[in-house]
Amino acid sequence: MKKSFSCVCFALLLLAIPSGLLSAQDVDISGTWVGATYIPDMPEPDEITLILEKDNGGYLGTISDMMGMADDAECEEIVFEDKTLSFIIQVFTGYEFLEISVTLTIDGNSMSGTWQAQDGSMGDIELERIFE
Repeated sequence: MKKSFSCVCFALLLLAIPSGLLSAQDVDISGTWVGATYIPDMPEPDEITLILEKDNGGYLGTISDMMGMADDAECEEIVFEDKTLSFIIQVFTGYEFLEISVTLTIDGNSMSGTWQAQDGSMGDIELERIFE
């Protein structure tokens, strides 16, 4: 009896693992995300919009901000796995282009994380998905 109970529990565990993996992979983060980023030495946060769309099993994206440093900047090297989204953008500082690495954690219709520039500056990002 004890052996059959163990076998049943093991079989249920084997059935649960693939369904858990499939549901994690089925998360769709495409859409429009709006929010703010906090930039050191700036009195107010910068409003940003991130637009993501599915493409061949991955994502394409652009990001814009109210300050005009990222005007539909293309998101490069987009990776989304384990509820973490990361990508790189190029922003124009007024003098030169600066590479920014972004890492965000998705929690339902919210994502938050940080950005870090190649010059060492960094800040927080908070976004909410909007439904149009």
